[in-house]
Amino acid sequence: MTTSIDSVTGGVVVSWTAPYNNAQTIEKYQVLIFNKITNDWTEDNTYCNGSDSTILAKRNCTFPMQVLRDTYGYNFRDLVTFKYSAYNTYGWSV
Repeated sequence: MTTSIDSVTGGVVVSWTAPYNNAQTIEKYQVLIFNKITNDWTEDNTYCNGSDSTILAKRNCTFPMQVLRDTYGYNFRDLVTFKYSAYNTYGWSV
C-alpha cells in the first residue's frame, strides 16, 4: 500500500496491489484508516468504497485533506495510516 498527494486536489491518494487471490476473483476491498480522534481503525465508504467497480479495478481512492483533518484528526505533514483486505469466495485476506 502506498500513499501520495493528488497534485490537483491536495488529497491523499491511497493505492494498493492486488494480493494473491487463489485463482478466485476479488469481489471487494476494505480500506481502513486509523482514526486519531477515536484511536481506532475506521472504514470510510464515502471516499473509498471497495465494492465500487472503479475503485475495485483501479485499486486506489482519494481522501480529501479536509476530511482527514476534520474527521480523523490528521494535520498537514502527519503520517496517515491505512490498511486493506481483499475479499473473494475464500473470505477476507489477512
